[in-house]
Amino acid sequence: MQINTAIGFVLSGIALIAAARGMAGVTLVCGGIAGSLGLLTLIEDFSSFDLHINRHLTGAYVDSAAAYLRRMAPSTGICFLLAGVAFICSYRLSAPG
Repeated sequence: MQINTAIGFVLSGIALIAAARGMAGVTLVCGGIAGSLGLLTLIEDFSSFDLHINRHLTGAYVDSAAAYLRRMAPSTGICFLLAGVAFICSYRLSAPG
């Protein structure tokens, strides 16, 4: 499993537990970061533009020739993006007013 995928799963899990406990702020932050990670990965995949997300998460030992091998799959990026949107929508539904 790639490090950015693992971080996305941890953030989504924290957001889900926070949503179940009624902690809307934590749900918004963790879900938003997980969704953003998925979106940035999709931008990297479909535009062939390297945003160096993996280098920031794993350090400088990842060389540019094998950087695409350390990315999460596009389907995983879509799932994190949709999960992030769902967490943000749940925040909007639970916000007072």
